[in-house]
Amino acid sequence: MAEPKAALESEQRPSWWRSIGPALITACVVFGPGSLLVSANIGASHRFQLLWMLVLTGVLMGTYMTTAARIGVVGGATPCTLVAQRLGRPAAAVVAINLSLICGTFQFSNNVAVAVAADTFVPNIDSFWILLGFNGIIIIFLFAAKQIYRFLERAMKVMVGLMLLCFLVNIVLARPSLSGIFRGLIPSWL
Repeated sequence: MAEPKAALESEQRPSWWRSIGPALITACVVFGPGSLLVSANIGASHRFQLLWMLVLTGVLMGTYMTTAARIGVVGGATPCTLVAQRLGRPAAAVVAINLSLICGTFQFSNNVAVAVAADTFVPNIDSFWILLGFNGIIIIFLFAAKQIYRFLERAMKVMVGLMLLCFLVNIVLARPSLSGIFRGLIPSWL
């Protein structure tokens, strides 16, 4: 029996290439439009002075994502299930509520970024309706799409490539001061 074309192509690619898709999806979960909006606002307001803080938050986000993945792999269950098994259901409920609030806050920042972008491109439409439509389309798509992971992986590769290209163009056009960047990596307060 012949192997599917996708399986053959997957085996021919090096292992580091096959891990790029999941890595990009994880990176996009951590560094979403809300993070981009906050980082851009901090840069516009404080120039390079708080660059060290953005680097620190990036390291912390990566550390927490890696730790959560390792807990899931080693523990064989979700963090809340592991907490419930070891400390009881009330402790798991506290963890679950905190995780829900964190995810809700993160999604709120993403919605704010989408609303700001929408208001920039379509200034006369109420952002509420744009957000409602945008989130509704995503929810419908998630439930209706088949082979969603493959589509998301390809979409993320295109979007991250486009973001990297935009960052490169911005760096070339802005011509930031290298000494300012290096000074910004040294922790200081306003």
